[in-house]
Amino acid sequence: MKLIAAVSLTTFIAILACGSSPSSSTPDSLATVQGFEVNRSASKGDTVVLEWTPLSQDVDGYHIYSQGLDADDWSIIGSSDGSTWTHIASSTGEYCVKAYKDDKLSLSYSSLDTTTAYIDNTYLLYPVWVTADSNGFFVNPDGAGGASGPAGNADFMQDFYIEMVDNTIIVYSGNNNPSLYPGGHTTKLCSSSSLDYVAPEAESSQWVDSIPITEPLSVFLQMEEGYYSILSIDNISADSIRVASIEYQSIDYLRLFNSI
Repeated sequence: MKLIAAVSLTTFIAILACGSSPSSSTPDSLATVQGFEVNRSASKGDTVVLEWTPLSQDVDGYHIYSQGLDADDWSIIGSSDGSTWTHIASSTGEYCVKAYKDDKLSLSYSSLDTTTAYIDNTYLLYPVWVTADSNGFFVNPDGAGGASGPAGNADFMQDFYIEMVDNTIIVYSGNNNPSLYPGGHTTKLCSSSSLDYVAPEAESSQWVDSIPITEPLSVFLQMEEGYYSILSIDNISADSIRVASIEYQSIDYLRLFNSI
């Protein structure tokens, strides 16, 4: 089995914050909001739930700021007079907040939190040959890489496998043919060509058990464990495909992916 090391986009951005986070304020400012985070248990589908600790100071409310991964600037996407806010998102992004009162704002942005998907683009840069001894693929549910191996081996729990049928390479759900490929997980697939960065709803008819690969494309994966990934295929030959990357959304049931 060929083990895979995952690479997280947040490795280099996690150390960044929207600003410093002192709790003090000045006569012309409010204190910095503390306890800001994405509520990972409440965030599902395309809905991101944000929450924070309200200030003890008298405030009018809180401005919510967001930045997509392909943007340079933070922008206000909404305001709340409470300690939570819900964003219907079109991709993953970074978030933080500031309190406001009349023309006063928090001295600094809150800490940052993100829905950024992990990208694994280290192990799949070689062609994926359509052979029985390496046609199965497993994606770790914790985002820490995965493995390739023989889908025909009952001990290998593939999430998807690839096979040549009538001179066409096809990506299948892991349990599409259990008599020939036992042990596979129930994975649904959907081409992402017209869907941008949001996978379809869980019960959508767009999810299928197999997709023929006749041109470079990306494929959403709805995993059996309740999380989502996206497979990017950028090259096709007579007997192989080249998988450029797998994005893994670490927040269970969230269907958002990176805007790059």
